[in-house]
Amino acid sequence: MDNDAEIAVVGIGCHFPGGEGLENFWKVLFHGENCAVQIPNDRFNLSQWYSPDESKAGKMHTAKAALIDG
Repeated sequence: MDNDAEIAVVGIGCHFPGGEGLENFWKVLFHGENCAVQIPNDRFNLSQWYSPDESKAGKMHTAKAALIDG
């Protein structure tokens, strides 16, 4: 076996909040975009779990999340 074999990385793929692909990744970073969106009702019933009062037990105090499309 040849121990001097060279390896080249020729591609990258990514999927993250703000868009799919490397081009969208750099666009989000370059423009300093905030990809947080209102949590959709098909995730869970936000009105049941959300309260802006951080001291309420059993509730969350955020209504936004950075979600991946699809």
